[in-house]
Amino acid sequence: MEITKVLLSNYLPYAKGTIIGRAIPSIDGFKPVQRRVIYSMYKSGLLQGKKSKSSTVVGRIMQLHPHGDMSIYESMVRMAEGNESLNVPYIESKGNFGKVYSKDLAFAAPRYTEVKLAEICKELLEGIDENAVDMINNFDDTTIEPTLLPVKFPTILVNPSSGIAVSTSSNIPSFALKNVCDATIGILDGSIGDAERLMEVLGVPEFTTGGHVHASKEDLIELGKSGRGSFIVSGTVTTYPDRIVIHEIPYRTTAEAIIEAIEEYAKSGELREVSNVSDEIDLNGFKLVVKLKRGSNPREVLAKLCRYTNLRMKMSFITRVIINDRCEELGLYSLLEHWIKFRMQTITRIYQYRCDKAKQREHLLEAWEKIKDDVRAVANLIANTNEDDAREQLAHRYGMTEEQLNYLLDMRIRSLTQDNLKKRLGELAKVREDVVGYISVVNNDDVKKKMIIEELTKIRDRYGAERKTQHADPIVETDEFKKEEIVDDTLVRVILTK
Repeated sequence: MEITKVLLSNYLPYAKGTIIGRAIPSIDGFKPVQRRVIYSMYKSGLLQGKKSKSSTVVGRIMQLHPHGDMSIYESMVRMAEGNESLNVPYIESKGNFGKVYSKDLAFAAPRYTEVKLAEICKELLEGIDENAVDMINNFDDTTIEPTLLPVKFPTILVNPSSGIAVSTSSNIPSFALKNVCDATIGILDGSIGDAERLMEVLGVPEFTTGGHVHASKEDLIELGKSGRGSFIVSGTVTTYPDRIVIHEIPYRTTAEAIIEAIEEYAKSGELREVSNVSDEIDLNGFKLVVKLKRGSNPREVLAKLCRYTNLRMKMSFITRVIINDRCEELGLYSLLEHWIKFRMQTITRIYQYRCDKAKQREHLLEAWEKIKDDVRAVANLIANTNEDDAREQLAHRYGMTEEQLNYLLDMRIRSLTQDNLKKRLGELAKVREDVVGYISVVNNDDVKKKMIIEELTKIRDRYGAERKTQHADPIVETDEFKKEEIVDDTLVRVILTK
């Protein structure tokens, strides 16, 4: 068999499944496992109720995600507030969920921890039971799951997301919720029309670990246009004559990695000014203390720390997203335009669903309108004749449909009163108003845009937080490093004469 045929028949489906079904997030900001975690927890009643044991939740999620319990639990851990991986965590947690900035502080087993959905998940799920998104069968056709979540804000740019698939990868930058909402509102109302203006509002990427992103205006504009960019990210420190205190470190490095690098270079002599480094992280926050030998210059030692450790590191972004089952590489401006289109489609589907339901109700209530002058006669007819004769006479006299006949005949005789008639006619008028309102949303894009702006404004005001990561001037990295002259500590006698 030719190798090309083998690749097309065997390897290509595997590659596509890895890209679309596992590693790269979709326009709703979620990979399949993350979406299944949130949807399964929602269907289990964990949006409003009490927390549940993680092991119980994982077991339920396995109905949708057949890739092992620990792979599900690890994804759940990263989405939990206790782990501090996400700018906007989706899961409220109880117990030890580890920390994103520590590789030694491992999360506890699922039998020891508890979880529930965070309140902001209401903004991810509203409309999911109203045909907002497509539903498909799970892997063994025993239940259904959503292909996307009808998110009300651009989650794709709010939380960090990275993945490596076959021949492709993605590392999407994350920004502060307030900035993302303001940027999307700007595109919707026309005040933002290009990548340059967009990046003025978005600012630099935002991370839970804080620190500084060193970027020029041109670098940020290129990120907005192409979705690609490389930036220097550094931690936050305070220097004292005898020590350097590290308060924040770059995202995707760990305290242990920095400590190990400092100890290694201290032994080799490159950081001979360092006498000790200690981990003092506690409930008050992140803190690493680098103690210096007497006579050391803290600023010079800090420069070495930035050179030899991950206290300063390069972070590269490439924005690839699954849109309509295709992996697309997009600039941030284009990505937000796609998200707006997606959100408008979900609103259309939700309001079309509500309109159809209202029309069904309107059709049934019209039965009351048809008999409003003969309620007592209709009651006598139903009470004193058999069902077939009553059905035939009602259909002939009032022109009722089969649905309206079933609606009336299933009703108790004592419900056919003037009081109930008045209530039902009032309900009919209200339903007709609702139908008109739903149709105006479905057929008018401007109305949908105003709705999205209102939703984003409420989310921004309710859930937005102050930035943790600050913008700093760009750093030009060079290979030149002035090696300080080391003077041997040798006993020397100096004799002075007249």
